[in-house]
Parts: sequence; C-alpha cells; structure tokens
Amino acid sequence: MTSIQIDLKDGLSSSTAIKGPVKVATTGNITLSGQQTIDGVAVVTGDRVLVKDQTAASENGIWIADTGPWRRSKDFNKTRDVVTGTQILITSGDLYASSGWYLSTSDPISIGSTNLVFTQNILLDAAQLIALEASAAAAAAAASGSSSAAATSAASAAASAASINLPAVVADTMLVAKPDASGYLLKAKADVRDFLDTPVYVADRTAAKALDPAKDKAFIIHAEGGRNGSFVYTLTSSLSTAEAAAATADTSEGIYFTNGLYTAVRQGDWHQGADARLFGALGGGVTNNDTVPLLAAPAFVGRGGRTIVWPKDSHYLNDVLVVPEGGSLVGQTGPWKGYAGNRFDFYNQGSTIVMGPSGKIKLSAGSTVKDLVIIKEGIVNTVTQAQAAAWTGTAIQGDTDNWSVLGCSIFGFQYGINSAGGQRMLIDGVQGDCSNGIYISGNFDVGQINGCHFWPFLSAYSEPGTPVTANRLRAGNGLTLKDVSDWTKVTNNFFYGYMNGYLIDNVQSVSMVNNSADSSFNDIRAGSAGVSVINGTSNLRIIGQQAAAHATGINIATGGATNFVLVDGPSVWANNTAGIVCGLGDVAVTGARVRNNTLHTTAAGIRLTDGAGLCRLSDITFNDYSGANNIAIDIASSIQRGSLTIQDETIRFINCGTSPIRGAGSFGTEPLASAANISLPGYGDYFVITGVTSIGNFVNNSWEGRRLELLFSAALTLVHSGSLILQGSVNAVVTTNTVMRFVRRGSAWIETGRSIK
Repeated sequence: MTSIQIDLKDGLSSSTAIKGPVKVATTGNITLSGQQTIDGVAVVTGDRVLVKDQTAASENGIWIADTGPWRRSKDFNKTRDVVTGTQILITSGDLYASSGWYLSTSDPISIGSTNLVFTQNILLDAAQLIALEASAAAAAAAASGSSSAAATSAASAAASAASINLPAVVADTMLVAKPDASGYLLKAKADVRDFLDTPVYVADRTAAKALDPAKDKAFIIHAEGGRNGSFVYTLTSSLSTAEAAAATADTSEGIYFTNGLYTAVRQGDWHQGADARLFGALGGGVTNNDTVPLLAAPAFVGRGGRTIVWPKDSHYLNDVLVVPEGGSLVGQTGPWKGYAGNRFDFYNQGSTIVMGPSGKIKLSAGSTVKDLVIIKEGIVNTVTQAQAAAWTGTAIQGDTDNWSVLGCSIFGFQYGINSAGGQRMLIDGVQGDCSNGIYISGNFDVGQINGCHFWPFLSAYSEPGTPVTANRLRAGNGLTLKDVSDWTKVTNNFFYGYMNGYLIDNVQSVSMVNNSADSSFNDIRAGSAGVSVINGTSNLRIIGQQAAAHATGINIATGGATNFVLVDGPSVWANNTAGIVCGLGDVAVTGARVRNNTLHTTAAGIRLTDGAGLCRLSDITFNDYSGANNIAIDIASSIQRGSLTIQDETIRFINCGTSPIRGAGSFGTEPLASAANISLPGYGDYFVITGVTSIGNFVNNSWEGRRLELLFSAALTLVHSGSLILQGSVNAVVTTNTVMRFVRRGSAWIETGRSIK
C-alpha cells in the first residue's frame, strides 16, 4: 500500500481527489485577513477555511486563517493540487457542519486566475434542516397579526423547503445532483453505469456480448476459467486491417469476439504470454481433444520473441503445431523433475503434450520450445523392446535456422528431435526415451547439443517401482550427426542402450567434449558402438569420451586416409570386441584409459585394422587384457611400420600378460622403391628400400630434424653430395639388410649411423 504523508496544519496529501477536512465554509464574501467568525464559528490562527463565496471567484479555495493576511493552504495552492471533482468535508458551522462540497469548475484549473465554483454534494444535514425550519417559523411569527402576512410567510417557508428538492425515498435508488446544482434527481440502481467510469464484471462471453458498449466499453470476464480476462470494446469498423483479419481468424474467441457493431479486444500483455487456455484448451489428456485451441494460440503470438505459455496439465494434440518465427512455446511449470517416488509418471507432471498419431511440433526460424513433457499417445509402463522398436513419428522437427529446444522431455517416438538442414540450432538439457534420440543432418555453422540424457525411462521402472534390467535397449542411435554438421559442438551428453550412442557420419569440424555412452553389460549387441565415426568424417575431435558395454567403445572408419580424428583422454571399458578400433583414417589416440571386463575373453584394447591409414598412440594405459584371446594392442597384418607410431615410453600395460602387442600377421614395414630422388611420405621414420637403383637424395616432406631409418633389401649405391652427406664424404655401397640412419639439417640429409650385414 502506498504511504501518504500528511501535514496536520495544511492537510497535505498525495491525493487530489479528497482534501483534508476544513473547520468551516464561508456563507458569503469575506475579508481574507484577521481572526473572525464564519458560520457561527470563531476562526483562529491555523484554522482551515473553505472560502467559496468571494465576489472575485478566483479567490475561492482553502485558506489558512491568521491574525494578519491569510494564505492559501499548501494542498490547494498549485495547479496540480486540484482537478474537477476534488472533494472537501466541513467539520463545523451553524449551517454547513458535516456537509460535503466538490469543485465543479471544469479542467484545466489555474489557482489564482481560474474562477472556482464549489457545489454541495452531500445531502443537507440536520443542522441545515433545523436552520431552515427556524427561518420558516420566524417568518410565520412575524406575520402573526395579519392573514396576508401569514400567507406570505407560509409561502416563503414553502419556497424555502421546496428549494431543498429532496425526492421521496425509494428502495434501490440513488440521488444525483442536478447539472445546474439546483437540487437532486432520483436515479435507478442500474443507472450507476452512467456515472461510474470503471469496468463491469460479467460471467462469460455471452453476458459480455449483451452489454451496451456505449456505457460499458471496458469489462472483465470472471467465470470462464482459463479464458477469463479484461477486454475493451472497439468499433468493428475502426479495427486496422491486421486486427480485422485476426479477429475473423479467432474462431476460438481467445483474443477477439464481436457483438456485431463492436469487437472486444483482450487487454494485457498477452502477446508476450499467450496461454493455450485463452483459446479453450481444457487439459485432461486424451479425454479432451485440445488440438483446435492449441493450434489457435501460435497464430496470435506473431513474430518477435513472443511466447505461448503451455499450462500445467496434459493437453492432447493431433496435428502439426507450428511455432512462429521468433516465437517460444514454453511450459508453465519448468522442466520435468523425473518421477514421483519410484514410479515414473509421464502424463501428470509438468506441462505435457500428449501427441496423437498426426501430432508434431514444427519449429520456424528463431523459434524455441522449452520445458515441455511430450509423450506419444498410448504409452504405458513398462515398455518392452519390441514395443519400443515399433515407435513412430517425430516429436519436434527443426529444418530451419537458429531454433532451440531447451529442457524438454520426450517419450515414445521414433525420433525425439529431427532436423534436416538449417544452421545454428541449440539443443540443451533435453531428456527422454525414443528409438532415436536426436537426429541432425545437413546442419551448418555452429550447432550446439549440450547436457542431453536419453535413457530407457519407459522400461526401467514398473509398478510399483522395482528397477528392471530387461527391455533397456533401443534399436536406433542416441545422437546422429550426418552430412556436414559444420562446427557443431557436442558436450556433456549421456545416451544409454542405443545401437550407437553417437553416430558421426560424413561430418566436418565437429567437437565432442565430455560425452558418455553406456549400455547393458549382460546384453551387448554385435556391431554396437559407444561412438561410431564413418563415411568421410574429418577434423573430428573426441575429448573426454566415456564408452562402456558395447561391442566397440569408439569405432573410427572414416574411409579416407587423410580424414583426421583426434581421440583425447577417453575412458573405455567392458566393450566385448574392442575398446577403440582405428580403421581407415588419420587417427591419433592419446591420454586414454582402456579397460577390459572379466565377462569378455576375446577383446582387444585398441585394434588397428587398415594399413592405408595413419595411427599414433601415446600416453595410454591398458588394464586386464591378459590371456590367449585378450590383446591390449591388436595390429592387423596390413599395417605398415611407417603408418603407425607408438610412443613406447608413454604406453602402460597393467595385467596384460607378456605379449600385450600382437598382430594377426607380420608387422610390416612400409617399402620405398629406390630412385635417384626418393619421394618421402609425410609420416613414418622406418622404411624398407627395394630395388637396385642408385640413390642421390630424399625429397619432399624433409622437415628440419626429421629422422630416417632405412633397411635395404638389395645391394645398391648411395651417391655423396651436398644434399646427401655420407660418412667419409664418399659414396656408400650397401648390401642386403644394411641399415642406415639419417637426420635432416638445413638443406641436407646427414648420415648418423650405418650397420652393414
């Protein structure tokens, strides 16, 4: 409540409507100076006086009495202090005690120059009636000796009484002063709307349409639940073209409705928070089909960051709801909190959409969906794997630019989120249980997927809540990035029970940081992977990845020898085929922890499968790869020594037997054919030289400090020169199995050692 300061002498307040009471009101023109008697009351210094009868009406107002010149009261001495209708109460006086007066002069008012007129607006009190009766009695007594005088006196008394103009008392009526202040009029209760400028309360739209907009332009609907609100009638003919079109389209009467001549327009900032209930959404899940009112809400939000508020309840949707450009669809209750007790309750927590077979949310450019629970119609705990494999439909469709899905929970669809094309999408804090969690293809330019969690919620608990271990696998992929996904950032996500936790297919320049993929240790599917990198993916960085209980923890098969993938700091364990598979590609694995599980007896820690690629292994710890069929590092026969770098001093084997590094065939060394100028590959330091052609130099990829170790398979000659400096500065004739070592310094290769067999 606002605090109002009051000056006890001047009656100061922040209100211009009602002034502090005055002691007396004048009955005629007075001198505005000195102590005097007014209306039978002695006025002394400091008394407040309503001066209303001055010959110069501009002098009227509230004055403070004094022994000398009076001054205007501080609450009645400035233009902003008074307006037409300002009220003043009188406390004393023979004639005007307990009476009330109001300023009837029209605005604007300037104190000291505007003529001020005060009109009595409280009925005559007893003192005034007594005074009038006394006046009539005195007149009658004065004429008591003469009949004509008596008649004159009686007439005078009657005239005085008649001047009061008090109608007879009637129930449910009121008295209103006449416009000319000559008396009072009797008005019916219903006529109060002619005098009060405030909204009227009505129960519903039917009652509102029956109002007379000439009297009741503003009104409040109070008995229609979520459709309640404040409205103002506007001439239908005065609506703008856009408003007229919107009013015609609003068949649900959420924002507009008409009685013909006038159209009611909802007030308030509904543009920033259009509640689906305004358009008649009832909730109650499949019991009430809310599709029509749900589709009506976005149409009246428009563009520019405006919001559709989804109330707390389950609302059934069986059509495509398009969130407009720049608009937001926001759940009223915030993110889903998980479950009640040990029983997951998907239909009755938070702001829920129950999707029918044709239901879907489609995002426009710049739009957002936030804090909704979205569940497919007919889902019942506990879901079997067969039921989950048959799920259909998509909950949220992207396909455009700059859209966001935040804090939503999605259950029972073939795809939770699906987007083909567009750029700069943001998916944050989404959780759920779907055949495929998130599927993104063709995304350009810095998409972000953060903190998402897809897990078999619909199978993990049954009534009354005992955890189960069966039916926890899903047929698809947790997260799929396919075709471009340029510069997408994937961070802090967790996917459980999917064929591929993360499927990275033909994408470029993606960063994956601190993500996890898990599944059932007792039900590992052949071909499954925590992370699967395939089909031309390049410039991929996988940092801090966790992967467990799949056939392969991290599987890399980019299909191109120059497609670079960095796997930095992963922790992989209990994968029954391999922790990490390095296939065709340019792969670096560093800072890894690779662990086996006692359940798995034929597993490899890291398996190298394609000799056409490059692989570098450093700072890796292997645990528990012992036994005849468990191998810490398994090297395929096609792997060439020049394409593989193992930094032996940084590799650690714990309980990995006596042969932790093995190959299915020989660990071959990459051959280089002898030539006058041998072209070096951009990798490797150990090569077999074949052929008998004399060698004059090694060209290409000759960086400072590069070292070579060469094994010669046949006799030949190396020619000493300024670019190939040999021991003794003479030509070198080598035989079969000779080994020579060189280092690059400046523009020359310098021999550092030789072993002739």
